[in-house]
Amino acid sequence: MIENRKNEWSELEAKAMEILENPRLLPKDAILKFYQPVLRVWIYPSFSPYKVWVFSNPDFKTIRPKNLKVIEVTWDKNEDYRRLNNPLEGLKKGFGTRPKLEIKSIEIESEVFESIYTELKQVQFSAFASEDRFGIDGVTYGIETFGFFCKTRIFWWSVYPEEWQNLVDWFEKTTKFLEDEFSKI
Repeated sequence: MIENRKNEWSELEAKAMEILENPRLLPKDAILKFYQPVLRVWIYPSFSPYKVWVFSNPDFKTIRPKNLKVIEVTWDKNEDYRRLNNPLEGLKKGFGTRPKLEIKSIEIESEVFESIYTELKQVQFSAFASEDRFGIDGVTYGIETFGFFCKTRIFWWSVYPEEWQNLVDWFEKTTKFLEDEFSKI
């Protein structure tokens, strides 16, 4: 058998990113039946695990639960890289190209989500930033909404345009709330 770790890593990374970018591709046991994604928030640091949070609304026609579900998906790409490229790690954990994702979920009250979402909708910033910087290491942050007719996807690197401060403030407040809530489980 010929080893081709570079191609295997590319395949693994592509699979992981495809799942992180599209909550509908989560493993079947993690997909929330009868729930639809409404909002996705993410942090992709260069040297730490990637994290994605997906807020999902119940999709029931007659029954309306009070709570929403929030899924947290964590991918430790450095750990997967070690597992795939270090023979001793690979022997222990397997050399497969399936990414190892940690998936958790919590419930939050609808009112809490409405407050978070309303604050986001009220954030004003220049959609077309006046500066574009280049960097290699850092963190990519993002927000995506899943409306039926109107979808929005915004992301930025560690150094963001000054005009985006209000958006960044909302993001930091929301991710702190999520980190706190998920630390309780």
